[in-house]
Amino acid sequence: MNRIRLKKKKTTSARSLSDTLTIAVFFLFMLIPGIFYILLKPPAFLESERRSAEAMPEISLSSIYDKEYYEDFESFLLDAFFARDLMIRGKNLFSTDILMQTDVDGIMKTDDGVVKLLMECDKARISETAETFDRICSEYFQKAGGIYLSVIPGRSFYFSDSEKLCFEECSNTLDRKMRTPHSTVDLTGVLSQDSYYCTDIHWKQQKLLPVARLILDAMGRAFPPTVFSETELGEFTGTVGSQSHLCDETDILTIMTSEYT
Repeated sequence: MNRIRLKKKKTTSARSLSDTLTIAVFFLFMLIPGIFYILLKPPAFLESERRSAEAMPEISLSSIYDKEYYEDFESFLLDAFFARDLMIRGKNLFSTDILMQTDVDGIMKTDDGVVKLLMECDKARISETAETFDRICSEYFQKAGGIYLSVIPGRSFYFSDSEKLCFEECSNTLDRKMRTPHSTVDLTGVLSQDSYYCTDIHWKQQKLLPVARLILDAMGRAFPPTVFSETELGEFTGTVGSQSHLCDETDILTIMTSEYT
């Protein structure tokens, strides 16, 4: 009996020590960021996301009563958290490299950079866009010789069949919803994965001459004999690359100029 009681005492003591260590580690984890916040001034601007960081909210009775203070304080903590970018990068790398998934913003890592997926067709938003286009056409283009509609595919269009189907659904929905008579110009055949920046959603100016020729042909216009020159403005990381913290690659920003520009 004495031996059994002794074993129970040792087991209880071990559990108590384990619980104490767990609580201590938890409080240290919560305390360390606060210490760093006191020692290191939180950033006023988030370079990776190209926006101002949330500032410490001012406390007042009204903001506490309507819960505005708590929401603002939570936003402030999310921006001021120590090693924020490092933790976001670690989480996103785990999602993309280990789990083979996109991050929370639908960004996927590729061999040469990152790409933001379309993922789903927001038909309600497309309907609003069609109404806006119809209103613009009725107000400003009543005497126009023709209305032409082109939906620009994103870089994700050239990465998976599901993205192609999603884009085609969005494009066809917009085409049907527009009441104004128009002609549709399909740009997908003159663009490719290489037509876009690897870290951004935008296309490259130097890759757009085939697009301009296609649109002018659809309008029955000739492409002017213009000579363009390329000017490199240096390296940059686009919004998709910087916000996702997933890539170390950079793009080279190039602009096209001519005697008319």
